[in-house]
Amino acid sequence: MDRLLLKSLFLVVALFWLVAPTHAQTEPEELCANKKPSIGEYRNLPHGFSIIIPAGLKGYWYSLRCDDAPADCVCKTDEGRRIPLATGATINILAFYDAADFEFYPPNGEHNKILDLRRNRHVSQVKRLRSGWFNLVDVNAYRYAIQFRRDKKILIDDEVVVLYEHVVYLLSLQTTTVRYAADKKVFEEIIASWRGTQRISDPNPLPNKALQLTAR
Repeated sequence: MDRLLLKSLFLVVALFWLVAPTHAQTEPEELCANKKPSIGEYRNLPHGFSIIIPAGLKGYWYSLRCDDAPADCVCKTDEGRRIPLATGATINILAFYDAADFEFYPPNGEHNKILDLRRNRHVSQVKRLRSGWFNLVDVNAYRYAIQFRRDKKILIDDEVVVLYEHVVYLLSLQTTTVRYAADKKVFEEIIASWRGTQRISDPNPLPNKALQLTAR
């Protein structure tokens, strides 16, 4: 009886060692896009742009969540990435289709932002720090910065807007005045890396050449 028990235990241990490596070698399941952070170069195919996420930072899905059913992963259009810098400090890079684009056409977006902040009873001391057009690679871009007080903190919203064929491209930094000088350097590094690229739906491909964008 003891021999039979020992043989049974031996078989159980042997089977364990045979099966274990098989599990260890199984490739991990591919994560849905909304669960997989981006590092380094990030290219947005639906809207046609790319950026370089600085070393040490990660970009997270900034669109509607994916439907990650057990057998599949279905995602809506990728609109961009959210790049956290610290608590209360974030860089957002996104793009979306807007049929009218009047709301965002400079300086409309800037004026609307200021109006919304002034109407918010939790916000005070709203003021424009700077605004104006500048050249971003081959793009006419508009940049503005607004400072305001909320929850006993002085905050700054620094935004860049580019419009092309009813697509709105927004690059924004939300941070505190205490962090602004350091966070602005990171933000401007990302701005400098921004490029217009071929969109996956573009019927006229531009091989080996950045998409030429011009503000209207």
